[in-house]
Amino acid sequence: MQSKITVKRIIKLLKENGLFQSKSNLTGDEIITGTVHTDSRKVCPGDIFVAIKGFVTDGHYYIKNAKEAGASLVITEAMVTTNLSQIKVLDSRKATALIINELTGNPTSKLKLIGITGTNGKTTTSFIISNILKQIGLKYGVIGTLGYYIDDEFFPTKLTTPDILDLNKIFVKMLEEGVEVVVMEVSAHAISLRRINGLKFDLACFTNLSRDHLDFYDNMDEYFKTKRGFVKNVAKYGKALINNEDMWGNKLADDISKNKYTIGTENCDYKIENIKITMNGSEFTCSLGKERCVLKTNLTGKYNIRNCAMGIIAVYLLYPEVRCSDINLAEMDFVPGRLERIVNNSGVTVYNDYAHTPDAIEKVLDSIKEFTSGRIITICGAGGDRDKGKRPEMFRKALNGSDLVIITNDNPRFENPNDIINDIVVDAGTNDNYLIIRDRKIAIETAIKLAHSNDIVLIAGKGHEEYQEIEGVRHSFSDKEVALNYRERPSTTGKLSVYLDLVWIKKILGKKFTDDKEYLFKYISTDSRTVKPYSLFIALKGERFDGHTYLEEVLAEPTNWAIVSRRINHPRCICVEDTLYAYGELAKHYLRLFNLKTIGITGSAGKTTTKEYIYSIFNQRFKTHKTHSNENNLVGLPKTIFNLSNKDEFAIFELGSNHPGEIERLAEICNPEVGIITYIGPSHLEFFKDINGVFKEKSSLFKHTHGYKLFNNDLQLFSSTDYGKSIGFNRANDLVITFIESNDDTITFKLNDSEYRLNTPVPYLSLNAAFAIETASYFGLDSVTIQKGLNATAIIKNRMEIIAREDRIIISDCYNANPISMNAAIEFWQNLKPDFNHIAFIGDMLELGENADKYHKDLAKVLKGNANIVTVGFYTRLLNSISHYDSIEKMLKEYDFSSIPERSVILLKASNSIKLNKLLEYL
Repeated sequence: MQSKITVKRIIKLLKENGLFQSKSNLTGDEIITGTVHTDSRKVCPGDIFVAIKGFVTDGHYYIKNAKEAGASLVITEAMVTTNLSQIKVLDSRKATALIINELTGNPTSKLKLIGITGTNGKTTTSFIISNILKQIGLKYGVIGTLGYYIDDEFFPTKLTTPDILDLNKIFVKMLEEGVEVVVMEVSAHAISLRRINGLKFDLACFTNLSRDHLDFYDNMDEYFKTKRGFVKNVAKYGKALINNEDMWGNKLADDISKNKYTIGTENCDYKIENIKITMNGSEFTCSLGKERCVLKTNLTGKYNIRNCAMGIIAVYLLYPEVRCSDINLAEMDFVPGRLERIVNNSGVTVYNDYAHTPDAIEKVLDSIKEFTSGRIITICGAGGDRDKGKRPEMFRKALNGSDLVIITNDNPRFENPNDIINDIVVDAGTNDNYLIIRDRKIAIETAIKLAHSNDIVLIAGKGHEEYQEIEGVRHSFSDKEVALNYRERPSTTGKLSVYLDLVWIKKILGKKFTDDKEYLFKYISTDSRTVKPYSLFIALKGERFDGHTYLEEVLAEPTNWAIVSRRINHPRCICVEDTLYAYGELAKHYLRLFNLKTIGITGSAGKTTTKEYIYSIFNQRFKTHKTHSNENNLVGLPKTIFNLSNKDEFAIFELGSNHPGEIERLAEICNPEVGIITYIGPSHLEFFKDINGVFKEKSSLFKHTHGYKLFNNDLQLFSSTDYGKSIGFNRANDLVITFIESNDDTITFKLNDSEYRLNTPVPYLSLNAAFAIETASYFGLDSVTIQKGLNATAIIKNRMEIIAREDRIIISDCYNANPISMNAAIEFWQNLKPDFNHIAFIGDMLELGENADKYHKDLAKVLKGNANIVTVGFYTRLLNSISHYDSIEKMLKEYDFSSIPERSVILLKASNSIKLNKLLEYL
């Protein structure tokens, strides 16, 4: 190994390579005993300093510093007018490579050197080759993204391909350690910046080419030209192995006339066949000469099969004596950060991958799709100070291959992280399912939290890296460690299951977020009385209240923000046109984050009962969420959605309306897979006018139902089978209810040919149960589970609630009333216990508009002949009952409840506003 060189030899070397231009203050006989440096701060007496024009600074500015440090020779592209020993060259970078190679004795000429280039797959392929080299007993070295290895000993480096000075030091060290063959990743930057000049490669492998580094290259053709130049140069005196499944690989293969070998699945020299892929590994067939190898690997994904095959053929091309029996890929250690499977205590499958280009993300997700039965949740970002054009492309590839994408910070470097995220999601559409959480740790934890046992989480972008680079500082951070150490914390009442980043809120609402600091909301509230720290307050405006009145109180807490519809001069207010609409939009996008099936229920009657039957059945097998109480409007539905748990598998939403357009908006928000319309009848007629108006409103549910549609068609309002399937008592329905038996406590009925039992004597509740049965069948629940759920359905207070006492039976159905439910309740009351006395307390049916008188007069006809009717309200005066009261208070004061005879069946039926339930304590 040389330790000194003459200036004469340096000049001769430069002339041979067309670099020499002139010299100054040199005879040629000078002997250089030091080494070469491109950093003046490292120069010691006797060294050579090479002045290189860099991207940040110019080494020519530091020639004086190098001289003062004792440099014996300066290589420069521009002569310095000073008394200095210097050589002027055309290209300082090339000169550096030639001189250091000569000074160190051209170490690569004493090794077999494999160079792997391409956008993706370099690290994995080099890792596979090193495993095979170890198996055939060769001492090897690896240089690449992860650092460099001498056999199994690891040494870190900062660059994929170190600069030529460091490279030669590494090669010298490897030779001293007895290394025979070296596998090296060759990046495009390394080629362009002359880091590999003077190295002697025996084989060049081309993996693929896709968009990357277009901040450095003008276009893809320039990027390809760089890679092509390296491979073609090696093929002149060595060999080239090319992936011809890649478009650019085909182009490269056509451009090389000799010493080239192609690999792929067709029209190639080495063919990959019989591919089988699972979550735990892969199997494929390829040939080594005349020998066909059936190989199993613990790596998964089609692109990893190609990497494996390329690794095998690369070794074979240099060592043709290798046989299939020499190679075992089934027990390789996983490449850190290359589709690396992470197992933690959450039970969720997590993969960590370095994919940071559109093509790499697409290929990784395509591979994962091969073996997942659930959702794919992808976490990705983009590095700062790099190609901005690939950012939206990466996002689109992630969206196309995933069910949910979580955008987070990568290595922002010196760039504003918000600008990077804005570039990523700039073209995001309203139907794109994504979340922004800038804190990378919380983003990873959120993805795992949202995943169910059959889902897969992919953490893309940083792979093996154990840092985050922010404003030039590398902070310790490991995606793998975060995933490994994730532990789900117990949920807190009222707290969001998924915390929401301020910039996601603003993006959904169409607002700019460039200057916003990292901020997460833990609560969303429309009630200032419930606001806690880290809350997003929605300032809703109603007929009797205005949330804007309470803003000062809400914003007194410095961690709170508000969504408002007025121009308010406060930095923590987001102004929108309509706060109620904004509330719904946030709920709509929030719902999409969860892995659950959704069911939407509307109708003029029976919504709540149907909801309870469905809930009871599904809750036998699944974690099920449902609308609480009467929170079924444009305020209640978002509240229900924001109360979702990450463990929920089904969500049942009750949808009510009293104004045209509300059902369609509610359906748009919850986008149900199954839509149910229980019944169409006269209700809220002050706004819907007539039954056709009600039909138009309720049937709009199906505009946003993307799966199964169920409806009652006893009134034959649905004329088209396009709506879905009908259920009812009329034999014209698709699913027909027929009664078998009823007694005081139960009814038994058939839904087509299947028999079921309900723990209630109320016949028409079988319609609500039928909707629940068919919905459960659609989702694959068996009849045993369905019946168990029917048995367990809780009694709903004041909705055909039957209260049995020793001397009387009370039917409490006073939560709501319309002509449909009123007639049904009266029919049931009349037929229950015929030998008992019957008395009914009837209140107004409200919200019937200009038809209110008509429907109450119709009710009078239904009740004709029933003497024991007591009425309360305004419209029930038309019933000509034995006793009428203007208000419930007057009834309670004046009516003699002791006059009710023993052995009575008592019906309480009215709209909720009448407060007929107050009679219960008297009865």
